[in-house]
Amino acid sequence: MGNYYGKVRSGITFLYRPDGIESQVTEVRLKRPVVDSLLMYAVRVAFERYPYLLVKLKRRSDGMIHTVKNPVAPIPARRRRLRALQSMVSMSNVVDITFWNCSIYVSFHHSICDGLGIMNFVKTLMYYYISFSNPKLVLSVPGLKLSSTPISDAETAEPTVDGCFVYD
Repeated sequence: MGNYYGKVRSGITFLYRPDGIESQVTEVRLKRPVVDSLLMYAVRVAFERYPYLLVKLKRRSDGMIHTVKNPVAPIPARRRRLRALQSMVSMSNVVDITFWNCSIYVSFHHSICDGLGIMNFVKTLMYYYISFSNPKLVLSVPGLKLSSTPISDAETAEPTVDGCFVYD
């Protein structure tokens, strides 16, 4: 397993721009109310595949923001309002999962991944949630990455070259 922790380069615009988007939310709507225990189990298994999302942001002595491993994984919570990312209530995580009635919300700080990156996590999370809720159902999901799927170098590669790009 690679080293996923270090200086944040590609998401730097979201950390330092005055009008940058700090976080985004993906909502998944189901036909039936969310079952707490199934979601908690699905979250645990999904994070086994995406350990590099279990991070918090930390400003180091060089003034740059770095990602560091967060030993506390997000715990899904039934609540109407989203929890603030990188706060005590979300246990300093930059990914958080909440749910209410028939909706699951995956919030993430945009400095760690883009919408496409988080959608792979959401797809895996929902695969496990649906599989656990109906074990007899056979699912076929294109491009799905299960907990047994190895992490490729390209998946966690820095998309910028030496962090050189213009930002305000």
